[in-house]
Amino acid sequence: MGEFKVKTAKRILEWVKQKAEVTLLWLDDKSEVLRVCQWLYETQNKKLIRDAIGKDLKMDFSKMTLSPLDCAVLGSVISCCGELEELNRSESNLTPECIRRLTPGLICCRRVKMTSCDVTADCCSALYSTLSAPQSRLTELDLSNNELGDSGVIELCKGLRSENCKLEKLWLFDCHLASRSCSFLSSALCSPHSRLTELDLSDNSLEDSEMDQLCEGLRSENCKLEKLRLAICHLTSRCCSALSSALSSPNLRLTELDLRANQLEDSGMVLLCEGLRSENCKVKKLWLSECGLTSRCCSALSKVFSSPNSRLTELELGKKESIMDQNINKLEDSGVAELCEGLRSENCKLEKLNLSDCGLTSRCCSALSSALSTPHSRLTELDLSSNNMEDSGVDQLCEGLRSENCKLEKLSLSECGLTSTCGSFLSSVISSPHSRLTELDLSGNRDFGDSDIAELCEGLRSENCKLEKLR
Repeated sequence: MGEFKVKTAKRILEWVKQKAEVTLLWLDDKSEVLRVCQWLYETQNKKLIRDAIGKDLKMDFSKMTLSPLDCAVLGSVISCCGELEELNRSESNLTPECIRRLTPGLICCRRVKMTSCDVTADCCSALYSTLSAPQSRLTELDLSNNELGDSGVIELCKGLRSENCKLEKLWLFDCHLASRSCSFLSSALCSPHSRLTELDLSDNSLEDSEMDQLCEGLRSENCKLEKLRLAICHLTSRCCSALSSALSSPNLRLTELDLRANQLEDSGMVLLCEGLRSENCKVKKLWLSECGLTSRCCSALSKVFSSPNSRLTELELGKKESIMDQNINKLEDSGVAELCEGLRSENCKLEKLNLSDCGLTSRCCSALSSALSTPHSRLTELDLSSNNMEDSGVDQLCEGLRSENCKLEKLSLSECGLTSTCGSFLSSVISSPHSRLTELDLSGNRDFGDSDIAELCEGLRSENCKLEKLR
C-alpha cells in the first residue's frame, strides 16, 4: 500500500504541475489561475511550484477582489519561485492587511502594479518592508491613482533610502501628494543607495513652494534620475529658476522632462531655456504642451536649438492629446518663424517636433519649408495638426518636403482645413525620389474629396513612394 500511495501522490503532483503550467501560461481566467495557485500552495512543494511558475511569468489579478487569505496564498506561492516578472493588482481594493500578506511575494517581483487600489498611507509601511528587504528584487512600482498623501510618501521614502532597495521606476500619478512630499522625495534622491531612474509625480498639487527642495535632490551627485514627469502639478513660472539651476548641474542625469499642463508662461520658459542651453544639460525629450506659451518665448527656444551644447531631440509644444484643455500654447506664425531660425542651425539636433493646435496659418509654412530643406535638418517627425494651414500653406510646405535634404518620415496634417486643391501637391511629394515619408495623416479634413484621393493614388503608384501608413 505504501508504494501505491507514493505513486499516487507523484501522479497527483504531476497532474497539478501540468495543470498549473497550462493555466498560468495560456488561460486568461483569473479565477482559475487563483485556484491553481491554491492547489500549488497546498502541495507545500517548493520545487514543484518553482518548476510550474518559472521566473518570467506575469500574474494578472487586476479588477478582482481577493481576501487576505487569498493574498497570503499568492504571497507564499510567489515567494517559493524566488522571482516573478510582474504582478498586477490594479483596480481592486487592497487593505493594509492584504498588502502585509502579499509582502513575501512582492519582495520577489520585478514589477508590481497597484493602480487605483484604494491604497492609503496605512498600506505604505508594508510597502516599506518590501522595498527595504535584503532579498527584494522589486525594480518597478506603480501606485498611481491612490490616496497615499504626504504621510504615505514619507513611509515609501524610508524604503527608497534603504541600502537594500533596488527600485528604479516609481509611478505616483494622482496620489494626492502636496508640497510636503518634495523634501522627502529629495532626500531619497540624494541617498547614496538610490537607484531611481524614473519618477512620475504628475497630477499632484506640488506647487512652486517646494520645488526648490526637489531640485536639491536633482542636483545631488547621488541622484540617478533620468526621467521626471511633473505634468499637472500646479506649477508656475516661479519654479522655473530652480528647475533651470537643476538642469545646469554637472551631476544631473535627466534626459526626459515632462512639464505639460503647468502655467509656466513665457517668463518661466525663458528661465528654463537658460538651463537647457547649459553645457551640463542632458535633456533630450521635453514636453511643454498646455503651458500658456506664446510667440514671446520662441526666441529663447530657438537659441536652445542652435546652442552647441543642446542635446534636445524631441519637443512637444502642441497638444498631442489634451490633458487639461486649457493654457493652450498659441505660438502663432511669428513664433514658428523664430523657431525655424534655430531649426536651420547646424547645431540643432531636433528630430521630433509637435506644433499641433498652436494657432498657426499658411503664413508660417515658408519658414517651415526652409527649415526642412536645410542641409543640417535632422527632423524626422512633424505634427502640424489642428492648425489652419490650408492648401496654400501645404503647397509651400511641399517644396521643403521634396528637397533632397529633407529627412521627414512622419507628417500629420489632420484637421488643417485642406481642400480639393492640395492633393496634387502631396502626390508630388510622395512620388519624389528624395522623399522619405512613411506616414501621412490627413484625417479630419472634410473638404478633402475623391479627386484628391485620385491624385494621391498616382503618387502611391510611383516606384519612389515609401509611404506605409496613410490616414
